[in-house]
Amino acid sequence: EVHLVAGKPVEALSLAAHGLEMATELGDQPGRALSLHREAAAYLLCGDLEGARERVEASLEISQQQRMKFLGIRNHLLRGRVRCHEGDLRGSEGDLLRALGVHARVGTGVGLVECLLDLVDLHLVAKDPRRAEEELQRACEAIREISHPRLAAQVALRCARLQRCSGSEPAAILEALEEVEQAARDGGDRILRAASLVEQAEIHIELRNLDEARQSYSEADDLHHAFAEQLPHPLRGHYLSLYRVGEAQQGEKVVREISAEVLESPVEQIEQEVELKEPVVSGGSDHAEEMLRVASLLTEAASASLPRVLIPKALACLVRSTISKQGWILTRNGDEVRVVCGANHDGTPLKGSLERIALAAVEDVWDSGRAILAPRVVDESRVQTMEELYSSGVQSLAVIPLYLDGTIRAVAYLADPDSTRLVSDSGKMLLDAHAGLLALLLPRSSAVPTRS
Repeated sequence: EVHLVAGKPVEALSLAAHGLEMATELGDQPGRALSLHREAAAYLLCGDLEGARERVEASLEISQQQRMKFLGIRNHLLRGRVRCHEGDLRGSEGDLLRALGVHARVGTGVGLVECLLDLVDLHLVAKDPRRAEEELQRACEAIREISHPRLAAQVALRCARLQRCSGSEPAAILEALEEVEQAARDGGDRILRAASLVEQAEIHIELRNLDEARQSYSEADDLHHAFAEQLPHPLRGHYLSLYRVGEAQQGEKVVREISAEVLESPVEQIEQEVELKEPVVSGGSDHAEEMLRVASLLTEAASASLPRVLIPKALACLVRSTISKQGWILTRNGDEVRVVCGANHDGTPLKGSLERIALAAVEDVWDSGRAILAPRVVDESRVQTMEELYSSGVQSLAVIPLYLDGTIRAVAYLADPDSTRLVSDSGKMLLDAHAGLLALLLPRSSAVPTRS
């Protein structure tokens, strides 16, 4: 339990496994139930929802057979959390209310606040802020009766989230979130600190403080990756998946998707628009129609309060107009390359296939300032020796610098574009138009120097 609270699941799992082995040898059913419960809690902390659910179900069955009422209630609370992560909101609410009923009868305490906070999270996921506010009010009243800094910070985080939903003053919410982050830092609560940083980043976006937003997102991402690196490889994947963080590639330079990018909230909305509103562009689509689409996006950007929210839509248009298999927008911070967004061949959002990005090609374009247009990678001297392209099956490639005011602001990377789109005059003209559009949409603070 101490290791779990300290955020050390590997140590907790080792002890729980040892306890489970001893209890099994001794025929100690209550010991098995306790060990399984601890294992489930550790697996949930690591993001392995299936492993957590299997163990909490087993622990719950034994605790009911052995009439271990308190452990049974804790199992319902834990299973409610797992179900909420899995999207089973009705089942989650049933478990949480069952646990809440017992803790409420006992009176105020840690268990009561935990149940109420989990219900707040559930109602926020279900987009029911009224019920979330009711449960949070009860949690605020309960936390005053106990001295528990970690839970008090958890309550403050939920208050900030609800204030955002109600449209309260962003500056005041930001100040409260900074206090939550400091409390989490002092208490060593990594998940709470990362959650607070993500909330801060989203408010910075609303205030158009893009540098501060990037910094907050990056810090949250680094916290998750640093923790994931301590986990065994199978659990690492579960953890990164739960927190929507992409694993780093091998080597000193990395390409990764961050858990909450600078564009996250607007991107989700625009990605849905891409799927619902953008028709699929066929291979024989007319050049004039493609240019008209770019002009339409420029007009839309001119009237948008935050033009950057159109980046996924513009990328999807570029990918489909070049008949590419995948495409990405990449930015750079020192030696680190980050994915802003990705799109599949049909324009749908892309989360993965990062192994198809050849970092050496990206670095070449950034350092030289010249685009790579390779209808056949085997014939292009700048990329023909890059083994990662062959191992990932990339046959044609386009890496295009996105310029504005003499600086490269980002790079558009297209895997397997149609070769004719890279060699024809009309195709090159279309690529230039897309590159100009994307450069205009990117925040000015994302520019990086080039030797070109």
